[in-house]
Amino acid sequence: MSRLAVRRLFVAVLILLPLQYALVGVVGLRWSEPWPALVMPGFQRVYTPDALREQAARFEVTYADGHRLSLTAAAMLHALPRSHHGGVLNRQFRPAGLSGTPATERAREGRDWLIRQVQPYHPEADPIRLDVIWEEVRFHPLPDAPVVERHPLDTLSIDLR
Repeated sequence: MSRLAVRRLFVAVLILLPLQYALVGVVGLRWSEPWPALVMPGFQRVYTPDALREQAARFEVTYADGHRLSLTAAAMLHALPRSHHGGVLNRQFRPAGLSGTPATERAREGRDWLIRQVQPYHPEADPIRLDVIWEEVRFHPLPDAPVVERHPLDTLSIDLR
């Protein structure tokens, strides 16, 4: 293939790709998404009548006076963009027992940041420990009422003193 042919092909793709995205967007608004010719669609999860399983983390703060506070991952990581929560949880707050490496327990190094994150929820108390409790969440999509089950997997305990 000659250099001129390669350049023409490159320019054609640069022109056709945005046009294809525009066509998919316009047609998708009016009817349903057409099958794109140059870019494959991102397939979402396929529905199954069986239980759906996910691993999720929740945070539990223990204060010096014995009081305990339970926080969701979204509440604990509110300072970060929501799209980053999954990655941060897996790379910073995952116990070595689940990941197979202590490298995912990096949150132990960010003691001051963790204290700043929990301080607004109980400002006058002194947090002494943060437990990151990982659970397997099973969702059974039953016709009458969905059932959610939670089973503990492992816990990462972080000393905040």
